[in-house]
Amino acid sequence: MAKSSPFEQVHLQMGAQMGDYYGWRLPIRYSTLEAEKHALDTHCAAFDLCGFGRISVKGRDAEVVLAEAGLTNLPDYSSQQWIWAGSETEKAHRIAALRNEYIVISTPGNSLFTAVGDIIQKQKRDATVADLSEKTAFLGLYGPGAFESVGKLLPFEIDELTVGSAMPVSFFMMNFILLRGSWLNGDGLELFCPASAAGLVGGSIAKYRQKYNITPAGMECLMTAMVTGK
Repeated sequence: MAKSSPFEQVHLQMGAQMGDYYGWRLPIRYSTLEAEKHALDTHCAAFDLCGFGRISVKGRDAEVVLAEAGLTNLPDYSSQQWIWAGSETEKAHRIAALRNEYIVISTPGNSLFTAVGDIIQKQKRDATVADLSEKTAFLGLYGPGAFESVGKLLPFEIDELTVGSAMPVSFFMMNFILLRGSWLNGDGLELFCPASAAGLVGGSIAKYRQKYNITPAGMECLMTAMVTGK
């Protein structure tokens, strides 16, 4: 049975057509591929990224463990930035260094959780790995107007968040992580939040999407854009 996205109720309320993607029940589309692609190209499209793998790796040997898992291009451990990790041609992984932990994000179907866990166990490395995929909600807002639109919507300032940087934020006793960038070639903003906060975050997008010109979009649009690079 496919896993349900924490945003699922918001998707259904906004009329999304749902489908299964790599074991997750996610929006296929909201309107038409053409309309969603137009929003992505001209302003801001919002995507549910919960089907992407997300793991946290901590500990003295975290960098060594990730290198042994094939992620040799790593940011400084406490730099609050993200970079592409591993193969530049495949671009299947991105990694953020934040608060003395690495957050590794993988394209759907490419989670490193089992591989990293095996390395830690077999080589007795001083590191821990946690699978965040079902504990967090992951939202991507992509397009040339995404940063401006989301900046008006969020209840905290993000002006200092530059492309390639990461920012931890505590709000209402909940921890959020924001990344400036996207899986595509253009600008964007990605937001991690606890799964329990997905209704609040998704509901805000649904409520203010017309005011801030944010278009909900489905996996058909995202996957097409990832293949074509735009």
